[in-house]
Amino acid sequence: MNFNGKIADTLAAAGHDVVVYQPVINGQIRETGSSHKDIRYYFKERNESIYFDFEEKQSIVWEQKGITDFGRFIEELYDVKRIFCEDTMRDDEILWKLRNEKFDLGITEIFNSCGFAVFHAIGLKKFIATNQIGFSFTYSGLLGIPMAPSFQASAFSELPSKMTFFQRVQNLVFSFIEDYAVNKMYINSVHDSVIQKYPDFNIKKKIKEAAFMFVNTDEIVDEAVPITSKLIHIGGLGKSESKPLDQKYQEIFNSSKKGVIYFSLGSVVHSSSMPESYKRAFLEAFAEFPEINFIWKYERESDNIAKDLKNVFTFDWLPQNDILEHGKLLAFISHAGTNSMIEGASKGVPTICVPVFIDQLHNAKILEEKGIAVIVNKHDISKKTIMAAIRRILENPGFKEKAKIVSKMIQAKPMTPEERVVKYAEFAAQFGDTDVFQSKGRHLNIIQLYSIDVIFFLVFVIVAIGYGIFRLVKEILHVPSKFSHLKEE
Repeated sequence: MNFNGKIADTLAAAGHDVVVYQPVINGQIRETGSSHKDIRYYFKERNESIYFDFEEKQSIVWEQKGITDFGRFIEELYDVKRIFCEDTMRDDEILWKLRNEKFDLGITEIFNSCGFAVFHAIGLKKFIATNQIGFSFTYSGLLGIPMAPSFQASAFSELPSKMTFFQRVQNLVFSFIEDYAVNKMYINSVHDSVIQKYPDFNIKKKIKEAAFMFVNTDEIVDEAVPITSKLIHIGGLGKSESKPLDQKYQEIFNSSKKGVIYFSLGSVVHSSSMPESYKRAFLEAFAEFPEINFIWKYERESDNIAKDLKNVFTFDWLPQNDILEHGKLLAFISHAGTNSMIEGASKGVPTICVPVFIDQLHNAKILEEKGIAVIVNKHDISKKTIMAAIRRILENPGFKEKAKIVSKMIQAKPMTPEERVVKYAEFAAQFGDTDVFQSKGRHLNIIQLYSIDVIFFLVFVIVAIGYGIFRLVKEILHVPSKFSHLKEE
């Protein structure tokens, strides 16, 4: 929501007439993700019979240990998305209003791909797909790019880009799991909900027809993978200039002898929902660094969990952008979500990653490989592992040096994310899906895409030729013995 909201703000600021359609699935979410005064909105009120509250899934996120828990989560999300899209597509009144707007361009995310069904229903032909998390193997297929599991780690894994043989085997398995999960949650759920009303609708074909795919990643921070010209990196979009900290935050920095470490797990995963043993581990580790102050984004201040510690300060909301800019900030303890990953890197701050689920494992590994982060696995959280991670960051100046280099590279890019959004959106509104940026590979099945049929054919030809040569040589070698036998007779 926030990602697409920033896109809407950017286009509105460039002078475009922007309309946002936002069906409501969670009544607790009050924001639209946009703030520009000229944006117009269509809302679809929440259907009370459709219920999905991520707050209730927090324990699953923290305690998930195996493929069974993950599979159950995928099934629940599939059901919710399918039912939600069915309900959205039944609202003929709003669809009629949207159709009469006669839009030049549509923009919708793959995470909630019901937007593609809405475009189909209102006859909108020119559109852009967006993805608020990193690039995945499934999207490679949609763009007609062969997967590269030999060096491109699955978004669901924490494998390095330089893998051993058995890690490549593991990564290939992960890539199939990732493809199944992404298809199930984001694509099949919408296809299954729309196909009865629109039998000619094909969600995968629709996504392939997108003029561009805006991805919430930064090519400096993310790993280098095969892409086409349709994929546009716009990570860091809507980044605001840092402001002076409020006095209560500034005093925390001023009172610290060595500096401050900032701890936030983002807006989706909550610190307050982590197991009590994890909370104690962090507090006990922080207590071992009395000359460092810790600012912790903790969603339930009423818990007052740090009441006995003078160097730990908890708040239910924090100005992350301004804190990350402060000169006395030593490190950022993060879940390695896509936005936090980019924000920390762009500010030149070393990160202690505590990845919790899905793409965060992969994001953390990317930062670690760049030499700007250390990782603490969520199942290994203890006072000892947290202290070791903090000491490693503080005692090795290489983390800070490399983080500053990455930050400078991000600032020096020739085009800002805002410029990319505006220019590519205007191009798409004018030309739509052109063959210029399309890979012909998007029309191939997996056997054709990887030339498996060609490889089998060539192996067969080589074996046939080899067998023919073998038979010929055998016959030639057998000829002298025949002549010798005739002479003796």
